[in-house]
Amino acid sequence: MSTQVLDKQVLADANINPETGLATDYLNHYNEVAMLIDMLNSMPDVVEDILEWSPITYPEHFHITGFRAKELAIEAFNNCDPQVRSAFDSACRKVERAIQDVQAQLATDEPDIAAAASCSGDIYNHIAAVGGLINPGRGSGEESDVWNMSGDASDDDQAAIDALFD
Repeated sequence: MSTQVLDKQVLADANINPETGLATDYLNHYNEVAMLIDMLNSMPDVVEDILEWSPITYPEHFHITGFRAKELAIEAFNNCDPQVRSAFDSACRKVERAIQDVQAQLATDEPDIAAAASCSGDIYNHIAAVGGLINPGRGSGEESDVWNMSGDASDDDQAAIDALFD
């Protein structure tokens, strides 16, 4: 892996996975809009905020956030293993498409707020899959393994979800 050239302890101390070169801080970009979608039923006035959301790249995220090791995060990302990067980019596109589908539902003349809000679980599953790719030892990276069929998190699944917020 290319991140071998970067000091693993420095990466770990900066909350960047030293094996993947990725940081869970990027998930904040998705979690913020997912929470708004989740709140739609009780707070329909968040529609405008949801419609204003747009995807940003991993480097863009770190350039605009207060992440203390933003340059290191970008360097590690730029040097991460091509297979890891490809899987990560693909998983991010799934999150973005799911959010954009909700935006399309809400942009109609008569949006179905309840239907849009019901998509939040799928969006959270996609975000958890990205988190599993960032920290593969903490989650599988597979959406189907994050939630059981009832939609409730098991103990192992809860650990994967908790990893999103580390």
